[in-house]
Amino acid sequence: MNEVRSAPRHQLVRDEILTKAAEVFERQGFAQTRLEDIATVLSLKRSAIYYYFKTKNDILHALVEDYAERKAREMEDLVTDHKGSAIEKLQVLLSVSVLNRTLEGPRVRALDTVATEMPAKTKAIFEQARRRILNLHVGVIREGIEQGELRAVDPTMAALAVLGVANWTSWWYSPTGRQRPEELARSLADIALNGLARSEIDRSQGQQPLQIIDLIQRDLGELRRAIAG
Repeated sequence: MNEVRSAPRHQLVRDEILTKAAEVFERQGFAQTRLEDIATVLSLKRSAIYYYFKTKNDILHALVEDYAERKAREMEDLVTDHKGSAIEKLQVLLSVSVLNRTLEGPRVRALDTVATEMPAKTKAIFEQARRRILNLHVGVIREGIEQGELRAVDPTMAALAVLGVANWTSWWYSPTGRQRPEELARSLADIALNGLARSEIDRSQGQQPLQIIDLIQRDLGELRRAIAG
């Protein structure tokens, strides 16, 4: 039985059940959804669903573990392994968040929609995963502020703003749009982080006169090159 359950076909069917169940949860709400509703969408008998999940609670729990818990762990690993600056880490985190939400839109929207309806055990895992992701962003932003890369803003508020940019993409992104998910992720990361990065005016605060002159000369040099180009 274990060998059968680990087979690729079993995983494909399981993933399809989770995706379709997410669509039903989003459309009907968790409380109003029956296992029969999910089976109907999949053109399966209820007994076929039992082979993978015994109840709709089991399906929702699997959605939380497969998406929220896994994404929190992946993001933590990304930050741990990344050796770049705080801005670079934030760019990677935001890009990954946008990609996750555009590529797995139905599952993400479903979890957002039924968050208040989740059974206590499932909701605890979901909320913990979200806190881990928020705390990860807060830590990277605080690091950037301490290193002088980012403006002196409230790290938690900034983290919520950055996450908000990614979160909404699962609601308005369309696969038929002009940008592919990867391109959209880069664009949104640039837009969001431009507001956090310190400008040259910010950097000049507290600098010695000669250092400020160096900044001005560097900017003039870049302007000359732009005009010459």
